[in-house]
Amino acid sequence: MRILIYAALLVGCLIISFWRGGGPERIGSANMAIGSVLTVLVNSPMSTRYASVEIRIFIVDLAVLLVFLALALRTDRFWPLWTTAMQLLVVLAHAARLADPGMLRNGYGVVMAMWSYPQLIVIAAAAWRRTRAPSPAF
Repeated sequence: MRILIYAALLVGCLIISFWRGGGPERIGSANMAIGSVLTVLVNSPMSTRYASVEIRIFIVDLAVLLVFLALALRTDRFWPLWTTAMQLLVVLAHAARLADPGMLRNGYGVVMAMWSYPQLIVIAAAAWRRTRAPSPAF
């Protein structure tokens, strides 16, 4: 059920971003969509998922973080700072798992996934509220 909710939220964010948002909102929602698809593609089999640090997911999460960071540094919008901070927490979850191999598998998985929901909500809200004034960076 949560996968359907996430997919609906992702599609809704993409629609709102490309309908009402500017360049930064479109880049942010596309970044989330690409990161989500790549995460599904590189995920471990269910039997071993989250048993140790998910290196391939870590690489995807790090790439998503770098895109949000570049966006935050290049645009005059405030919301990329929030999505960058949330994505940093996702990346730090991998570091926590590395530091504490005894961390519960499900806890590791939940911490990695839980920040994507508010990220999508922030991007969609920013796109919805965006004025049509041109951004200096985009």
